[in-house]
Amino acid sequence: MRRLIFLLAVAMMACGRHDTAAPVTYKSYSALFAPDDDVRRLQLVAEFNKWDAPSLPATETFDSSWTYMQGDPKEGLQAVCKKVEGTRVDLPHRLTLPNTPMWYSKMIDLHTPGVLTIRADDGAQLYINNKPLSRLHNNEFPVDTSGRLTLTIRVLNNAMAGGLRHVSFATREQYKIFNEQSALHIRRKRLMEKVRLLTVPVEGVFEKMENAIRQKDEASLRAAEETLSAYPYFTGPWLQWNDPQRMTVSLELDGDLPVELRLQLKGDRWQEPMIQKGKKVSFVLTNLLPDTAYSYTLTSGKTQSSVFTFRTPAPDRPFSFNVWADSQSGIDNFRQNVSNLSGYDDAFGVGAGDIVSNGATAEEWRMFFNVLGASSAERPYFLVPGNHDYDGYYDDLQPERYKHYLPQIPQNYFSWRYGPCAFIALDPNERFPIDIPSSSRQYQWFREQLESEQWKTATWHFVFLHQPPYSQGWAGYQGDETIRRLLEPVIESSSIDFVVAGHTHDYERLTKMYGRQQTTFLIVGGAGGSLEPEESSATPQMDTVLKVHHMGRFYVAGRSLRFEAIDISKKVVDSFLRTK
Repeated sequence: MRRLIFLLAVAMMACGRHDTAAPVTYKSYSALFAPDDDVRRLQLVAEFNKWDAPSLPATETFDSSWTYMQGDPKEGLQAVCKKVEGTRVDLPHRLTLPNTPMWYSKMIDLHTPGVLTIRADDGAQLYINNKPLSRLHNNEFPVDTSGRLTLTIRVLNNAMAGGLRHVSFATREQYKIFNEQSALHIRRKRLMEKVRLLTVPVEGVFEKMENAIRQKDEASLRAAEETLSAYPYFTGPWLQWNDPQRMTVSLELDGDLPVELRLQLKGDRWQEPMIQKGKKVSFVLTNLLPDTAYSYTLTSGKTQSSVFTFRTPAPDRPFSFNVWADSQSGIDNFRQNVSNLSGYDDAFGVGAGDIVSNGATAEEWRMFFNVLGASSAERPYFLVPGNHDYDGYYDDLQPERYKHYLPQIPQNYFSWRYGPCAFIALDPNERFPIDIPSSSRQYQWFREQLESEQWKTATWHFVFLHQPPYSQGWAGYQGDETIRRLLEPVIESSSIDFVVAGHTHDYERLTKMYGRQQTTFLIVGGAGGSLEPEESSATPQMDTVLKVHHMGRFYVAGRSLRFEAIDISKKVVDSFLRTK
């Protein structure tokens, strides 16, 4: 009888455990960047690379003989169409005029309705015969008329240098075909990635993938997708920290199967699964214990993730965190920086804006979270929006893609506390031109945070935002005056120790005294995007300017703090110590 009871108990315990020995279905996304020794996969990649991504054909281009006129920042986000009187320019046309509207006008002849594609830094608004037009998507605007038309384009520049780069026209039929071909190409690309990352044999997948690449049609692609329909691919996961007792695990799927998350307290058995279904799911983990290691796995269909581990905060334990900005489209450099982070046990990370190059492009966000997933699966990341994360949304400045991936952030500015450190993340990009005026809700919130117990009881105080108050790395740009006006009146009274930004694609450091308050301004804009030109501004004189790809790391132990800037080869290129 005792033996029967013992066997029943073992069986019940086994039912409560998760089979962590199940094989992981997909390799890490970073494997796509490494050499591949599988001959068949190499042949598939070679076949796939023969086909370029589709481009929208231009029936006509309009890059010459525009009239340009500088606008007034006081115009705000929306403006009545103006008569443009000024200089004759050809495209591309760029000037170092941050936070400035730029007006362009030209007479054109269109023989048929269609779609105008406008490429500008950062956003563009279109008027035809003085009437505003709503965009179709991103840079595309529908033109439902023909004949002789007056085009007026208002470029809203929040970059350092900006302006109108290119204007082209396609017919409705051309635009329709382009969208269909683009959708097929992205599906083929994602399927190709899955085939390359598979760790388990799937019968017929190579043959059907070869056929989908060669045929380039919907039927062959769908047949290949169905072969892997039981093996959904996970983008991410990425952790978000709600508070010391709650963490959110999010991921995106390319299938319609339910996904399970199992959680394990270290040394304990696996808990019952949490189950959700959707293209993007978020699991909120509650009642977490302080300073405790947890493991979790994700399962959907025949897809099994790795076992991921994170640790909850401990009030008095020393910790480190990483900081970076401007990952943008430099995905290979960003991947290497994220890979370098695997050697550190950071509690969390902060991305200070320009997460992607174009905020309205879904594929850029997917690739970003695939790459970040190598680190974000095991530590939360606080992602602050930058001006490029608003690209495609310059009608109302509502960055839908950013909010889609980070739904736990109720607004695009936020604060948190970790150990002896208090953090505030601001977003001046929610208006044009960038600013956080005293009349805004964000300004009132900011001042409330500076008066909060969370801030006043902290030893170290950090402010994160994308645009820097001081910068030397771009010729003709000294940093943003609106940010200086916002921060400098409160730096001493609120004991702001660090202001961390991006925007300028380099590493910069400046330490200033405000009365008895020592404040260090850091620019960590070398996470991935192309670096700034060799020439820099004469002013301000930063203490250090290094035009290298890099990430930064803070090490905090009570009243002692150390910072290191680490380049892409893992070399420490700058460091400093602070004590209080």
